[in-house]
Amino acid sequence: MTTDVIVSIPRELLARISDNIPGEKGFHHSLLPAQWEAIRELRALLATAQPVQTWIPISEQPPKKGRYLVCADTDDGEYVCEMSFNGEEWLYESQPVYAHPFYIEPTDWMPMPAAANKSKEDK
Repeated sequence: MTTDVIVSIPRELLARISDNIPGEKGFHHSLLPAQWEAIRELRALLATAQPVQTWIPISEQPPKKGRYLVCADTDDGEYVCEMSFNGEEWLYESQPVYAHPFYIEPTDWMPMPAAANKSKEDK
């Protein structure tokens, strides 16, 4: 099974690969040494790519205990928020979802993203 990834590829690197390829495109014999080097750089960049986080339906794969980003059905429509799962029930604002005065039913989840990496200047 393959996993989709998101990678930021510098335009300069793509240009070095695709610009001025002599002969018919698709034939590796036509690539210049600089283009081969750019391809090696691209392969190294792709090797460090991180999997894309996608929504996981709770009905297909319930999560383990922990905190998650959750998509839920509510009285007001779809809602995205942070919730905890204790292995048996979902907790919203530290209370079971059924204990709230409004309807909220988690439908999908994904792991929480990493915290922002802020420098001291940003604070």
